[in-house]
Amino acid sequence: TALVTSKQRALLATVTAVAVILALAAPAAAKPVPRSARGVGEPEMVTLKTGRSRLRYGGSTRLYGRIRPRTQGETIEIVDVDRDTVVATDSTGSEGRFSVRYSPRKNTKLVARWTPLTSDPVKLRVEPIVSVKLFNVKLFGMAEIRGGVTPRMSGRKITIKLTRWGRVVERRRVRLKKGRWIRARIRVTKPGGHRAKAVMDSPDFAMASARSSRRRTPLPRVSIGARSRYVNLLEK
Repeated sequence: TALVTSKQRALLATVTAVAVILALAAPAAAKPVPRSARGVGEPEMVTLKTGRSRLRYGGSTRLYGRIRPRTQGETIEIVDVDRDTVVATDSTGSEGRFSVRYSPRKNTKLVARWTPLTSDPVKLRVEPIVSVKLFNVKLFGMAEIRGGVTPRMSGRKITIKLTRWGRVVERRRVRLKKGRWIRARIRVTKPGGHRAKAVMDSPDFAMASARSSRRRTPLPRVSIGARSRYVNLLEK
């Protein structure tokens, strides 16, 4: 009987030791695998995508991607390639994914950096905000074109077009006043429906344009010997 009791005690001690080892091993298995402990055959990579690649000035877009192997808690840097500057950061989730929102101020090329790896670049194109209006459309008079551009672009020029029934009758390049304001005057030589169009083309931004509402030239009544504002304009 004493021999049987000793075997039972030895078996109980063995089972207890195994249970303790399994209990200690379970939390360790739940922890994220350190980067240095990843499998040799598993390639590392990081990707970057964008929800919108073209947006208006002041807008934002979602930047997202993932890393392989899927690892939680890794720091991802979003880098402006031209300036070599970190513009946003995020930490990966349980599936190795990350996501940030970013508002570029001009055309920008970005990569995701997971040191020492970088993703393929993503290009964001930013359209400036352009507005234009047409005033004082009178036959043989000087129509006024006014508008603005945001953001300010010091020293830049903008293309102004005057159209009549959709066809361009005159085109000009004018310098922005104080880098922002559009001011121009163009003579109206024929009656009809006129619009003004402004086109902003800059190396730092995507091309953007705006057009005014249509303005029709009022047709004056002219008779022999008549004197009026329209007659004076016709005689000039």
